[in-house]
Amino acid sequence: MRNIRLGLASIALAISGCTTAGGGFPAPQAAYDGAATAAAFSAFAPNGPDAPGARIDYGDYDQLLQTIVFDVGPSERTAPPKPLPMTGSRVQRQNTSRYRLEGNRIAFSIQPKALETVTAEIVDSFTALANSDVFLQMTSDQQLTFWLNFHNALLINQMAAKYPFQSLRALEAAGSGESVYEAKLTTVRGAPLSLNDIRHGIVYRYWKDPMTIYGFFLGTVGGPNIRTRAFNDVFLQRQLERNGRQFVNSLRGVENLDSSTRVSLVYKDALGVFDGSTSAMLDHIESLATVETKRDIFSGAGVYLDVYDWTVADLSYGDMPPPIGNFQQIDGDGLKGVFDKIGLSPQAQEFIRQVETKKIRLFRRRGGDVSITDVTPPTEAGDDGAAEPEAAADDDGR
Repeated sequence: MRNIRLGLASIALAISGCTTAGGGFPAPQAAYDGAATAAAFSAFAPNGPDAPGARIDYGDYDQLLQTIVFDVGPSERTAPPKPLPMTGSRVQRQNTSRYRLEGNRIAFSIQPKALETVTAEIVDSFTALANSDVFLQMTSDQQLTFWLNFHNALLINQMAAKYPFQSLRALEAAGSGESVYEAKLTTVRGAPLSLNDIRHGIVYRYWKDPMTIYGFFLGTVGGPNIRTRAFNDVFLQRQLERNGRQFVNSLRGVENLDSSTRVSLVYKDALGVFDGSTSAMLDHIESLATVETKRDIFSGAGVYLDVYDWTVADLSYGDMPPPIGNFQQIDGDGLKGVFDKIGLSPQAQEFIRQVETKKIRLFRRRGGDVSITDVTPPTEAGDDGAAEPEAAADDDGR
């Protein structure tokens, strides 16, 4: 098995130094039906599990996510109180939706131009790999892992290029008049691809696995989490299931509102995975749901696929912070030590405070129990030992 490293040598240095539908989402499923469309994506049909394989090292992309992603933790399944305006102002500069304390955030406002440059390099590395012979040797799981990571890196790059903004409902791709979801952002093996193409034309078409839904970051508070670690083919199913359970059991996934079962637009976008069956979709959701969530699923008078928060999944609510002299310094613990001595905007400071308060409430609700779990991971001959930290990271909720 070949070991391939996707190159980027100095991410940490670059960052520290430097209607119910909108804008192409949900994607119209009919656009991906038909023989002609199927032929357009036939070059991306996955290999079987017996392909030679090539271990892909996502270490640099993994480091980037650990640097920029703030872990918000699980949902309380209750709407938080409406936030007050910032001190000294009547202007509300925070997200006021009932989902605002759910969904991981990216610290775009720290260095958006540096983040744009770094993610452009990562996207170039991904594109080169997809156009190489190595890609044709990858197993099905390795190719799926690649597409999930590639999709998310492409979107983060676009968001950094367009920052600051507060909503993705009508966000256009950089240098394009098209939706960020519909614009052709890359060319792989001669085929121009959009984010919708990667999801629908490739992954949902060839894998037909509902768990893949939770691998796609959509840039919004309302979508599945952007994880603090890159996807890894060895632990892919565990990673997707963790993301799936957290999403399903959040208000932005499923809730009972106005005596009806309200389900995320994410499932409308992915309805093709369930062959258009709402019943199959609800069965899948139930398989990941807690007892509390199941009550919400089955107590509604009807099912509506209309839950969504289009707000950008940004730590500062899509608002550039004031000049550096006005920043309040933090110790960085909330951002895993990466942003030591870097100032955050008042919006980010307040959001972090609310999230940490929420985590304490959740901890108290569980009673503060301590449990011990055997996390011995599977290993392969010749593995470089990177699997164990990834398993540990998954088991601590990241």
